[in-house]
Amino acid sequence: MVGLDVSGMMLHVAAQLAEEANIEPRLVQGYAQEPPFADGAFDVVLNLFNSMGYMSDEQNVQMLEEIARCLKPGGRFLLDTRNKKFQILFAPYRQIVQLADGSDAMLSCRYDSATARLESVWTAPEDDDDVYYTASIRLYAPDAIEDMLKAAGFEITGKYSEYDGTSFAGFERQLIYRCLKRPG
Repeated sequence: MVGLDVSGMMLHVAAQLAEEANIEPRLVQGYAQEPPFADGAFDVVLNLFNSMGYMSDEQNVQMLEEIARCLKPGGRFLLDTRNKKFQILFAPYRQIVQLADGSDAMLSCRYDSATARLESVWTAPEDDDDVYYTASIRLYAPDAIEDMLKAAGFEITGKYSEYDGTSFAGFERQLIYRCLKRPG
């Protein structure tokens, strides 16, 4: 098992969780669009928690191409991303969320139609100027994602809204693709 993330903090969390589970993954800090792995190194690749979209369009395409490169022919790929329709329907919004340390933050999100990005800001609940974190994720329509997957060399074998295999109907929060790398 290998974990790749650009965030040292996320790799630290992964190491702690692995230790608690008594497993020993190889954790690598790096970019998904430039993974330091050999061609055909993996049987399975998982891209989880909306990782696709945080980069530029070109980098998101490059990431999919690199995932295909790192997979063996017939290798399996699972892409978990956000559903654009759902996100637009519920943005803008403001809500109190609990952070991992148990403290609260105000999460404010808005959709920017000019850039097709969901802009999110976490602040102190009582002070919008006390910013903890910001994020910007490019939201893709399902047909655009499917075109990118096919262009990268994948055959889509399933489209879901939940990890339990619930079929995607169109307005769910999550959009999960199960794919196979096409041979040659």
